[in-house]
Amino acid sequence: MKRETILAQYRAWLTHREYSPATIQKYTHALARFFADTGAGETPARETVAAWRDALSAQGYTPRHSQRHAGRRQRLSGEHRQPAGQSPAAQKAVPPHWKSC
Repeated sequence: MKRETILAQYRAWLTHREYSPATIQKYTHALARFFADTGAGETPARETVAAWRDALSAQGYTPRHSQRHAGRRQRLSGEHRQPAGQSPAAQKAVPPHWKSC
């Protein structure tokens, strides 16, 4: 599968999950950069991803872990409640063709 097709499918999946346009652009750009930096194919090996992450860290790039995962901590702690009868999985279901990824 061509990279353009993978990026388009990823963009469509993020849109389906109702991510904001800015987030979709940011995530798609990061995936495109990954492919450009690594030359990875359709399904990159775990080692390829880890090596790319380590290379970015060595260049001074750091994950914004505390900001990125703040929402998850809220959900796990119960601070973020879903309306009755609506689970997060029901609101943002994963399309079947992405379950295998």
